[in-house]
Amino acid sequence: MQNKKIKRLLIWTNNKGKLDEIRGLLPDYVKTLSTSRFKLKSPRENGKTFRQNSLIKSKYFSKKTNLICLADDSGLEIDLLNKKPGIYSARWGGKNPNFKKIIDLPGFGYAKASKADQNSWAKLILSYLKKRNALTDLILIMDMRHPFQTKDFEFLQLCESLELPIHLVLTKADKLNNKETQQALKLVAQKSPEFPNIMSSIVFSAPKKIGLDSLTEKIKQLLEI
Repeated sequence: MQNKKIKRLLIWTNNKGKLDEIRGLLPDYVKTLSTSRFKLKSPRENGKTFRQNSLIKSKYFSKKTNLICLADDSGLEIDLLNKKPGIYSARWGGKNPNFKKIIDLPGFGYAKASKADQNSWAKLILSYLKKRNALTDLILIMDMRHPFQTKDFEFLQLCESLELPIHLVLTKADKLNNKETQQALKLVAQKSPEFPNIMSSIVFSAPKKIGLDSLTEKIKQLLEI
């Protein structure tokens, strides 16, 4: 039995930005529709996991429209809070939350993934950066042992063109001795002026907790808390 190509796909979202991002990842022959055009109320999401909530939405809209439906569910899981708020992330700030959020984008510079997957992620990130008007700042995680690699330069140039402020977090500080640390910081000091949108830099090590207080304060400042 041959696999049939999907020619029409219903996307569960009322977010035009998300819809455009998904469309950009699909083959041209797939026609995508948004659930917003059907004016259907969303089902009650009473699952216990992201997967269960995704299936609830996907099955519901597929049944209502007789179309294959792609649905997702996501949230923030914090280890120190035992993976909370999880599926309750959207309700964490109240019914009408007016607060800033941190979005974790995929870091693929050293990812063990195919070139095709990496290109797909890069395309998704580019779309996100260009279309998220609410985006105010970016924190760039840079390996202090190998600062300002080609991918770092490319990303910084992109952010500069989009006028997005950058805050550098120089990780793996515990892997360097004092001399190597000073050499790395000297290189950062030399290269940073090339990018006026670099607003700050923090030397950081998770195992040694180097720079933890500084990074915490920076995040609080950015989130205005």
